[in-house]
Amino acid sequence: MKFQYKLALLISVATTCVLLVFMMSPIAQDTNYHNFIDNTTCLNISNFNNVISNLGFIILGVYGLIYNMKKIADNALVLILLLGLLLTGIGSGYYHWEPNNFTLVFDRLPMVIVFMSFFIFIISTYISKKHLLIYGSILMLMGFGSVLYWSYTESFNEGDLRPYILVQFLPMVLIPLILIIFKNKKNKSFYIFPVFGCYLLAKLFEYFDKEVFTFTNEIISGHTLKHIISAIATYYIYKWMCSLQK
Repeated sequence: MKFQYKLALLISVATTCVLLVFMMSPIAQDTNYHNFIDNTTCLNISNFNNVISNLGFIILGVYGLIYNMKKIADNALVLILLLGLLLTGIGSGYYHWEPNNFTLVFDRLPMVIVFMSFFIFIISTYISKKHLLIYGSILMLMGFGSVLYWSYTESFNEGDLRPYILVQFLPMVLIPLILIIFKNKKNKSFYIFPVFGCYLLAKLFEYFDKEVFTFTNEIISGHTLKHIISAIATYYIYKWMCSLQK
C-alpha cells in the first residue's frame, strides 16, 4: 500500500471516530465518579491508598529524568513523557486527597501530557518527523484544551467530556493501526502487548472499584490497583520509546 493510501486510511478512521463521538449528546462528569470505595485516612491523608498508589508515576518520572537524561536528551518527547508522569503522580495524588471536579483538572492535565507525548512519538517514529513541532504542538494543545473545555462547561452545569474522551481513547485506536500499516526498521512494537494489556486491565479495575475492595476483604480497591497497573503500563511505554532511540 502506498504511503498516501496508508495516510488516507488513518485519517479516515480518525475522522470516523471523531464524528461518532460528536454525534453523541454532551457527556457531563458523573458526580458519583468522585465516590471511591476506599476512603481510608492514614497519617492525616484522606483516601490514603488512592493517594499513595500514585508514587509509581513519581518514581518512574524522577528515575527517568535523573538517570537517563544523557541517553534520551536528544529526544524531547521522552523527556516530556517523563515530566508528565511526575506531574501525573502529583496531580492524581492531589485529586484523590480531595476528590472534586476542580482537583480533577490537576489529575487530567498531566495525563494529557503522557497520552499526547506518546502518541506524537509514535507518529514521528512510524510515519514522519516532518513538521513534528507543528503537529506535535497542535495535538498537545488539543489535549490541554479538551480538559479545560470540560472544566469550563462544568462551571455552567453543562459538562461535556466528549473532547477528553477522544484525547484519551482515540490514540488507543490509531496506534495499533499505525503499527500495522507503517514500517519502521527499529520496530519494537512487541511492547504494545504489555502497554495495552495493562491499560485494559487498569480500566477494568477502575470500573470494578467496589467489587475488588469487597473481594480482597477491604485490603485494596480496584482504583488503587488501577494506579499501580497504569504505572506499569507507562513503564513499558517509556521502555518502548527508549528502545526506538537505540
